This record gives sequence, structure tokens and C-alpha cells, in this order.
Amino acid sequence: MTKKFTAGALGVVLLALLGAGAFLTTMSGQEAGRPTILMGDPAKGELTFSFLDKDGKPVDKLVLQNNVENQVTLVNKGQIPHELRSDLFRLFQFDVEIAGVGEIETVGIRDMDLEPGKQVSFIVKPTLSSKVLDEKNGQVEFEVGCFIPGHYVGGMKGTIVVTK
Repeated sequence: MTKKFTAGALGVVLLALLGAGAFLTTMSGQEAGRPTILMGDPAKGELTFSFLDKDGKPVDKLVLQNNVENQVTLVNKGQIPHELRSDLFRLFQFDVEIAGVGEIETVGIRDMDLEPGKQVSFIVKPTLSSKVLDEKNGQVEFEVGCFIPGHYVGGMKGTIVVTK
């Protein structure tokens, strides 16, 4: 049975757990049927984000559906800690499953720090208005980046697209 926690100030606990890496599982690859964000992809370089679609195929941008709980796996394949930060995660419902802890639910999270060789699964539910999506031709792009000093300017950035 999964434990569930509702976050207010629990977001701080989440950041501490992810930053310390104490309760995360060891990287075992992509979870079946989930898009994946790879940080520090050895094939592309330490300061990169790579995206895999739900079938495990490389894509330029990660695409998520609006008003749907999108399950995503984040994996640090690099040799050093990395961070994932995007307004997408700060603005909308966000749930994360931490092995040994359970599921933490919150509205918005600033960033996730992940130690090398670790992974975490999370759910994000964007809730953009139809008006905003219509004005943007059915999709809105959110930048994702690692803001550890030197990482973003070194190329560690990418795009997540929210579609109708």
C-alpha cells in the first residue's frame, strides 16, 4: 500500500530527500510506458537533458497532455548531481513517489536535485486554460533547466510542451 502525504511545507521535505538522495532507488532504466528525462546522458555529455517518449524513443521535446496526470521518470545518468527546474512544475499539481517514503502531493515545486545514478518517478498535471492553449495554437512550451552554477550555460536546458 502506498503512503500518501499532502504537502504544504512538505515540499521542503521533498527537496531535502531528493537532494540527499537518501530514499531514492538506484537507476534501473526507463519505466514502461512513461516518458523519461535523462540528466547527464553519457551519449550527449554531462551537461545535457535528453528526452525519451513513452516508447523509449529519443525526442527533442517532452510532450505532456493538459488536464491529464502525466507520469514521468527522471534519471540522473551523469557522474555529478543535477537539478531539474521549470515553471511547469512550480505552477501545477505535482506528485512524487519516493521509495521507502511514499507519495508526496503538492501544488508546485521549485526544483528537484538528483544525485548521480538515482531516479525518481513523478506525476504532473498541467491545467492550462483553453483560452491560453487556443492563443498558442494548442500547445505551450516550458523551458526546463539545471541551475547549478555552470550547468545551464554549459547547455543543460530543454523544452517540455503541454498540448490539448
